[in-house]
Amino acid sequence: MSYQRRSFMRAIGALGAGLGGAAVLPRMAWAEKAVEYPTSPVNVIIPFTAGGSTDYMGRLITTDIGSRFGGKFIPENKPGASGSIGTAGVLRAQADGHTLLYTTAAFITNLLLYKNLPYDPIADFAPIARTVGLPLVLTVGKETGVTSLPGLIDYLKRNQQSASYGSYGIGTSSHVSASIFLKKIGLPSIVHVPYKDNRITSDLVEGRLTFMMEAWSVAAPMVQAGRAVALGVTSDQPLPFSPQLPTIQSVIRDKYNLVSWHAVLAKKKTPDDILDLLNREINVSLAKERIQKSVNDMGFLKFAPMSRPAMTPFLTDELARWKLLMAEAGVPMV
Repeated sequence: MSYQRRSFMRAIGALGAGLGGAAVLPRMAWAEKAVEYPTSPVNVIIPFTAGGSTDYMGRLITTDIGSRFGGKFIPENKPGASGSIGTAGVLRAQADGHTLLYTTAAFITNLLLYKNLPYDPIADFAPIARTVGLPLVLTVGKETGVTSLPGLIDYLKRNQQSASYGSYGIGTSSHVSASIFLKKIGLPSIVHVPYKDNRITSDLVEGRLTFMMEAWSVAAPMVQAGRAVALGVTSDQPLPFSPQLPTIQSVIRDKYNLVSWHAVLAKKKTPDDILDLLNREINVSLAKERIQKSVNDMGFLKFAPMSRPAMTPFLTDELARWKLLMAEAGVPMV
């Protein structure tokens, strides 16, 4: 008997025990609708390239949920324009829960970046669940010879004309966090090199970039192979996965805290019972010891479970927070 069918039968049994048959029938129709989901494969759109931190976590959670629903949850990468291409594509699907979005804070910051964004993150989408927090790690290539954050600051001051940093595009968290860092140390003119793919990591280890802000899940293999050095973290507190790394805030002695996040959303008007089911299933996956370990090992931060009603004010607050951060970083609208 399937997971969904067992849940349905338990619900009907509980109702039948305390109610007359006539009272149960209308609720059976509602419950049957809920347990029929999904009736076809659920495409989970990850609007970024394969191999990145969002792809890793999105696939981990999607696969785990799929294991309870006959493997019907299928992750699909649709990168481009800081995630806005794949995000807009979700709106072309039916509002029936069979096309979902697994994304990052770029979901809302794109509203502050693109003048003609083809979606409204608040009006067009129904938030389902927040999954993990994402601090970044300031990483330099081994070729620089830099082994500490104060050493990097000194290196940048001595090499202002030739130094550079990479990001995953204008307005991304990797760009905003680096830009604010450079402004706070008085070096805003260091060259920014935006990338559309994961070549950024090879350019770092081969010496074509001086530093980058990267998720630990991507930086770790370079660091562990001895080809890059992690110098500090963008959160204002030391991180569980690497407590020896200093916070950037503690070194520059100025307020600095840039942590992104991941979330799952659906098209607006998706039925509430499906959204509620997905919220529960995502939180079931996140509570598993195996996934908690991966969250920690790959450098993500654990969030307490968030209800669906709490998601909308969370997104509204994040939009206001990132508006201030992007203004501080000097990110122009395009």
